[in-house]
Amino acid sequence: MKHNYTTEQHQFIKDNQHGISRKELADKFNKKFGTNQKETTMRAYCQNRGYRNGRDTRFAKGKVKDNGHRFTKDDTRGIPYRFKKGHEPLFELPLGTKRLHNGYEIIKYKSPNKWQYTHKWLWEKHNGKIPDKHVVMFKNGNRENITIDNLEMISMGQLAVLNRKRLISKEPELTEVAINISKLIIKSAQLGKKRGSKK
Repeated sequence: MKHNYTTEQHQFIKDNQHGISRKELADKFNKKFGTNQKETTMRAYCQNRGYRNGRDTRFAKGKVKDNGHRFTKDDTRGIPYRFKKGHEPLFELPLGTKRLHNGYEIIKYKSPNKWQYTHKWLWEKHNGKIPDKHVVMFKNGNRENITIDNLEMISMGQLAVLNRKRLISKEPELTEVAINISKLIIKSAQLGKKRGSKK
């Protein structure tokens, strides 16, 4: 709804909006002109004209909320928000702690709160950083079998070939053969594109 203000009212808002809340401004405006303007109307008016009241509305440390209420240890309403007995925040867990995330095991490898998928962490520990567009896979398809012998780093292109042709086996040796086949398939496709571009 559009409100039509007089020149005097426009000037009043401009002169009085600084340093007070929009509710206080609405109250002051209504008292002055005998109107019934709402806080939201004043807020929208000031925002549309780029007026800033200069107030710091951040919640100060130790300040009680406007409703004057703060949960105490005896207030049962605060129970759902407390740490459960025996619960430790993630950043307080010791290095080497393992847990599940998205179906994969992760490990806390650095404080205060650095986690990594365990199979990736183990691979990088033995072989160095994993390059971009590469993944570490489980050769037997079992994500719970996290041993360096069961891990293999491949490109995302190779993984796409393995998944599309369903070449990942429960037998690591067969998966290793399939990985080599995926390399040949990708190489063959690349050569085919080169030949096609020369025609």
